[in-house]
Amino acid sequence: MNLFMNNGLKYYLIRISLLLFLSFLQFHVAEAQKNVHEISPVLNEGSSIYADIDTTNQRLFLVVERGVWQYDLKREAWEFIDSLGALSESIDEYEFGYNPQKKKLQFWSRGVGKVYETGVDTIDFKRIDHSHDHKNQYGHFPFFRDGRLYAFGGYGYWEWHNILTFYNDDTREWSIQNINSRTPQKRVPFSGVYIAKKDEVFIFGGNATEHQHPDDQTASRIDLNDIWKFSFRNLEWRKILTLDLSGDEFFKPLELAKVGRNNASSSSFYIPEKSMWFLPVSPKNKADRRCLLKPINLESMVSYPAVQAPINNSDQIIPINLLYDPKGKSVVVVGIPNLSNREEYPVKVVKISRDSLMANINHESSFSSFPIYYILFGGASIILIIVGYIFIKRSSDTTNKEEQINPPVSKEKLLSLSSLKDEEKKLIEFILQENSLMEAQALEEYLWEDIESFDYRRRLRNDTIKSINNKIRKKLAIDQKLIIRKKDPNDNRRYLYGINEDLISG
Repeated sequence: MNLFMNNGLKYYLIRISLLLFLSFLQFHVAEAQKNVHEISPVLNEGSSIYADIDTTNQRLFLVVERGVWQYDLKREAWEFIDSLGALSESIDEYEFGYNPQKKKLQFWSRGVGKVYETGVDTIDFKRIDHSHDHKNQYGHFPFFRDGRLYAFGGYGYWEWHNILTFYNDDTREWSIQNINSRTPQKRVPFSGVYIAKKDEVFIFGGNATEHQHPDDQTASRIDLNDIWKFSFRNLEWRKILTLDLSGDEFFKPLELAKVGRNNASSSSFYIPEKSMWFLPVSPKNKADRRCLLKPINLESMVSYPAVQAPINNSDQIIPINLLYDPKGKSVVVVGIPNLSNREEYPVKVVKISRDSLMANINHESSFSSFPIYYILFGGASIILIIVGYIFIKRSSDTTNKEEQINPPVSKEKLLSLSSLKDEEKKLIEFILQENSLMEAQALEEYLWEDIESFDYRRRLRNDTIKSINNKIRKKLAIDQKLIIRKKDPNDNRRYLYGINEDLISG
């Protein structure tokens, strides 16, 4: 009987002990899960911070020196993915972006060259290139087009650049994109945006040197405020406009000692459903570092006054990365608190409603805010301009008819025609002096030796010859070309250029 009672008591005590242990274990597991849920990334002072967005799944990818993080934009929760230990160098030596077509995170050399990629759930870096660290495009603007990585501009080997390069997955090397037009001034661009629907990339401003000679120690550094568009459909660059920032400048978080580097791909944001591109600017007064947003409508090519964005909240967030979440209809701002005497800064995410931001722009640029007499005056001015243009064009057509001459014409008379530009006369005179068929390269080097781009020089040569032939046709009332071309008898792949002798006398 006593033995039975002793065994029962022991069993009861053991059972209670197990229940207490399980309760203790469940408590600590819950606390651990709670702590995991509440952890968030921290930026060390002076370190780099990169961010990009997966708009399909509404998640933000963040890279700091301690690892790769993911932020769920719907649940507003951070998750640590993995460390960066597999990278051979510090993240300061790389650029970063999320490739939406490949659904991969990609890292590549700051000066372009080496390329790494990894999945998004587990960080497992793989180097995919057969290239090297080019060190030729530091500060370039990167973007993804159909899964392919592109880079515009930058600085390297004592030279600014205006080339557009891309990483070719087939050859696993970097190549230069062909173009059919003149190029923007060489620069390290401030920002840019690629619009997949139009297959166009826009580049804004940048740092450059006066006269484009970076190795000249006496040359002044300049900030460019122009916007250029490159169309992949016709492979042409075109200058859109030059922004009047009126006392503002492009907002540079890099000027802050708290931040080392950030990625250029998230230095501005684009709202596709509104065709509105927002550039961060701030007053040139260094004491006032507010971040304003400068809107540009990329359909109408109209810029609007900069608006105050609700970024500087009660925590005084310094914006570092700017992105747009189309599903959430909100601007996503990655930043850090504006705190002093700190070695570490918690990374914060602030969302701005798209509609509230657009409402500010409509208010600032509302057409109804203009007095009616300004509108009437503007309309009357447009009508006068149109009438004046018609009158001038008719006068010009009459003059052209009066100046018509009959072939053959003397060289002196040909070069005295008022409709020909100086550059066109110079080209005609050069061919006349040679008195033989000439190679295209000789023409280009004579007129445009200061232009380095072979593609651009070829375009200038073709456009100039076409313009000359069109003008001479009108003046001589004929259907022949003044400047003709023939295949090189020694090389059928090349053309030689010369003067149509039937149109020239003497």
